[in-house]
Amino acid sequence: MTEQVRGRIGAAADRGGANLRDANRGGRAHCGFRMPWNGDDSVDGLCAATTWSGNGWSTMLTGVWHTKHNVQDNNFTSPNYVNYPDFITRAETYNPNLRTISLAHWAPINDKIIQNADVKTNLATDLAVKNAAVTALQNDNPDILFIDFDDVDHAGHSYGFSSSVPQYVSSIKTTDTYIGEIVAAMKTDHLITTKIGWSF
Repeated sequence: MTEQVRGRIGAAADRGGANLRDANRGGRAHCGFRMPWNGDDSVDGLCAATTWSGNGWSTMLTGVWHTKHNVQDNNFTSPNYVNYPDFITRAETYNPNLRTISLAHWAPINDKIIQNADVKTNLATDLAVKNAAVTALQNDNPDILFIDFDDVDHAGHSYGFSSSVPQYVSSIKTTDTYIGEIVAAMKTDHLITTKIGWSF
């Protein structure tokens, strides 16, 4: 009998916010931003402080507010990741035999926040993140794969965070397609169908 092994994938698109729901209407985005059928998602994230990427990502990856991880902005002046580590570091501490991978477009995620992963790779584009994720799923059999997409945030800062902004909606659709390709890679990998139950 084959032992059941559970894998986890976390995919994040920075700054989608409630606009994802609007951009998703009418089937404009159909893969990643409609994943609640087999995972968790939220377009209504809460933050107790001014939203900077540094404190927002620290809160999401450690599971505690800025008052505990002590990251107030993007400077990472005095973080408290020793007492409040990221979820990958916690998993590695619990079981060092896990295969953990973090692929990030926004480099401070790997350079500052995630303290311990078998592979931490910073990539210059979301396309490169997607390609690395597909390759990791096909060749590396990760127990935990964290993926950061950042182009939605870039489009929002450049053109506006609104479902009425074509460049922003286009970025959401592109990211959605990337997530769809990653999900397809998970489904076609023979290991997944024979012994690994994925949830995301």
